[in-house]
Order: sequence, then structure tokens, then C-alpha cells
Amino acid sequence: MEIWFSILSRRVIRRGIFPSVKALVQAIMHFIQRYNQEGQPFTWTFTPERLYSTVISGTKH
Repeated sequence: MEIWFSILSRRVIRRGIFPSVKALVQAIMHFIQRYNQEGQPFTWTFTPERLYSTVISGTKH
């Protein structure tokens, strides 16, 4: 979910100037509709082993 909200923030919220809350909501809804049609699944590359080694190496300091 955090990745999706980051994409929403970068593509819609940070770039826009919204004269009202209604305009912001409309922009977000438009993004959601477009993203649902064109979006691609995320390919996760971070493995459990890599997470484990990151956590372990972080505790050795």
C-alpha cells in the first residue's frame, strides 16, 4: 500500500494546485480510474533472506 500511495502522491498531489477539496478528490479519483486500467503488478525483488541479513547486519553495530 505504501508504494501505491507514494505513486499517487508523486503523480497527482505534489504536482497539482487544487482550488478546493472537491477538485483534489476529483483528481485522485481520476488517477485511480486510470491506474486501474493501466497499472501493472509490482514485482517484488526483496527476498526474506535479504531482509534477514539486513536486520542482522543492522544489529551488529
